Amino acid sequence: MKNDYVLFNILINLLYVKKMFDQKEYDKKYYIQHKEQIKKRQRKYSIKHKKQIKKYQREWHANNPKYMKEWRINHPDYMKKWRTNHPEYRQSERYIKQLTYKRTTYKRTREEIFSLLGGKCVNPYNLNHGDFINDIRCLQIDHIFGNGYQHRKKYEKIYRYYKTILEEIKAGSKDYQLLCANCNWIKCRKNNEVSYKHPLLLNGEIPKK
Repeated sequence: MKNDYVLFNILINLLYVKKMFDQKEYDKKYYIQHKEQIKKRQRKYSIKHKKQIKKYQREWHANNPKYMKEWRINHPDYMKKWRTNHPEYRQSERYIKQLTYKRTTYKRTREEIFSLLGGKCVNPYNLNHGDFINDIRCLQIDHIFGNGYQHRKKYEKIYRYYKTILEEIKAGSKDYQLLCANCNWIKCRKNNEVSYKHPLLLNGEIPKK
C-alpha cells in the first residue's frame, strides 16, 4: 500500500513537470508568433504607467543596493555599449540634466573637502608659494600614506571618488592633506609614489647615462 502511494506521487509529479514543460513550449511559440503585438502592448503599458514603473524601480534599487553593485561589477561594458549604440542619448534633456547635476555635485564636494582640509597647501617643504598657496586651481588632495592612484582606480566616476573622501574626512580620517601641485610632485618623487612605470623612470628618478 505504501509503495503504491509513493508511485502515485511520482506519477503526479511527472505529470506536473510535463505540464510545465508543455506550457513553456506553448509560451515560447506564442511569443514568437505574436512578438510585435506583445511589444506594442508592453510599450503602451509602459507609457500609460510610466510614473508607477519609475517609482517601483527606484524603490527596488534602493532596497537592493548589494545586487545593483554586483550587477555593475559583472557588467562593466553594458552601459558603454548601450551609449555607443545610442549616440542620440547625449543630446537628450535627461543626459544634460544628469551631467549638470554630476558636475555641480563634483564641484561642491571638492570645495567642501578643500575647506575641511584648511583651504591651502600645508607646505611641507617650505617652498615660496606666493599668492597661489590657497589658489584652488593649484591645490590637490594628497593621500598622506600614498596609494592614491590605487584608491582612484576603484571608482569609475570621479564624483563618487570625491564623495567617499568627503565621508571619510567627516568621519575623522587623517589620511588626507592639501598640497599644491609642486609639493605633491616633490612628495611623489621623494617617497617613490609614482603611479606608473615609465621606461625612463627608475625608483621615481630619471637614470643617469
